[in-house]
Amino acid sequence: MVVGQIITCVSGMAGSMLAMAGKEHLLRNIGIAVALIVGVLSIVIIPKFGSLGAAVVTMLGMIIQGAAYILVAEKSLNIKYLR
Repeated sequence: MVVGQIITCVSGMAGSMLAMAGKEHLLRNIGIAVALIVGVLSIVIIPKFGSLGAAVVTMLGMIIQGAAYILVAEKSLNIKYLR
Protein backbone atom coordinates (compact mmCIF):
# COMPACT_ATOMS: atom_id res chain seq x y z
CA MET A 1 0.00 0.00 0.00
CA VAL A 2 2.90 2.36 0.65
CA VAL A 3 4.00 2.11 -2.98
CA GLY A 4 0.50 3.10 -4.11
CA GLN A 5 0.52 6.10 -1.78
CA ILE A 6 3.93 7.22 -3.04
CA ILE A 7 2.72 7.06 -6.66
CA THR A 8 -0.40 9.00 -5.67
CA CYS A 9 1.73 11.69 -4.03
CA VAL A 10 4.05 11.97 -7.03
CA SER A 11 1.21 12.10 -9.54
CA GLY A 12 -1.11 14.38 -7.57
CA MET A 13 -0.12 17.55 -9.39
CA ALA A 14 -0.68 15.91 -12.77
CA GLY A 15 -4.36 15.43 -11.97
CA SER A 16 -4.61 19.00 -10.71
CA MET A 17 -2.93 20.34 -13.84
CA LEU A 18 -5.38 18.44 -16.04
CA ALA A 19 -8.30 19.87 -14.08
CA MET A 20 -6.93 23.42 -14.26
CA ALA A 21 -6.36 23.08 -18.01
CA GLY A 22 -10.00 22.18 -18.57
CA LYS A 23 -9.32 18.50 -19.22
CA GLU A 24 -11.82 17.16 -16.69
CA HIS A 25 -13.15 14.72 -19.27
CA LEU A 26 -9.74 13.01 -19.28
CA LEU A 27 -9.83 12.71 -15.49
CA ARG A 28 -13.32 11.23 -15.75
CA ASN A 29 -12.22 8.71 -18.37
CA ILE A 30 -9.20 7.67 -16.29
CA GLY A 31 -11.41 7.30 -13.22
CA ILE A 32 -13.91 5.13 -15.06
CA ALA A 33 -11.19 2.94 -16.58
CA VAL A 34 -9.45 2.47 -13.23
CA ALA A 35 -12.76 1.66 -11.53
CA LEU A 36 -13.50 -1.02 -14.12
CA ILE A 37 -10.01 -2.51 -13.82
CA VAL A 38 -10.16 -2.54 -10.01
CA GLY A 39 -13.65 -4.05 -10.11
CA VAL A 40 -12.57 -6.91 -12.34
CA LEU A 41 -9.38 -7.50 -10.35
CA SER A 42 -11.39 -7.48 -7.11
CA ILE A 43 -13.77 -10.14 -8.40
CA VAL A 44 -10.84 -12.34 -9.43
CA ILE A 45 -8.28 -11.76 -6.66
CA ILE A 46 -10.19 -11.10 -3.43
CA PRO A 47 -11.95 -14.49 -3.24
CA LYS A 48 -8.58 -16.25 -3.54
CA PHE A 49 -6.46 -14.04 -1.28
CA GLY A 50 -8.91 -12.27 1.03
CA SER A 51 -7.81 -9.03 2.67
CA LEU A 52 -4.30 -9.28 1.25
CA GLY A 53 -5.83 -9.48 -2.23
CA ALA A 54 -7.97 -6.42 -1.49
CA ALA A 55 -4.88 -4.49 -0.42
CA VAL A 56 -2.97 -5.50 -3.55
CA VAL A 57 -5.89 -4.57 -5.82
CA THR A 58 -6.21 -1.18 -4.10
CA MET A 59 -2.49 -0.55 -4.50
CA LEU A 60 -2.61 -1.52 -8.18
CA GLY A 61 -5.53 0.86 -8.71
CA MET A 62 -3.55 3.72 -7.18
CA ILE A 63 -0.50 2.94 -9.30
CA ILE A 64 -2.51 2.66 -12.52
CA GLN A 65 -4.38 5.89 -11.83
CA GLY A 66 -1.23 7.82 -10.93
CA ALA A 67 0.66 6.57 -13.96
CA ALA A 68 -2.29 7.41 -16.21
CA TYR A 69 -2.47 10.95 -14.79
CA ILE A 70 1.21 11.50 -15.50
CA LEU A 71 1.13 10.03 -19.01
CA VAL A 72 -2.03 11.87 -20.02
CA ALA A 73 -0.82 15.18 -18.55
CA GLU A 74 2.49 14.90 -20.41
CA LYS A 75 0.77 14.09 -23.70
CA SER A 76 -2.21 16.45 -23.57
CA LEU A 77 -0.45 19.43 -21.95
CA ASN A 78 2.87 18.90 -23.75
CA ILE A 79 4.93 19.01 -20.55
CA LYS A 80 7.75 16.99 -19.04
CA TYR A 81 6.29 16.01 -15.67
CA LEU A 82 9.05 13.90 -14.09
CA ARG A 83 12.04 15.16 -16.04
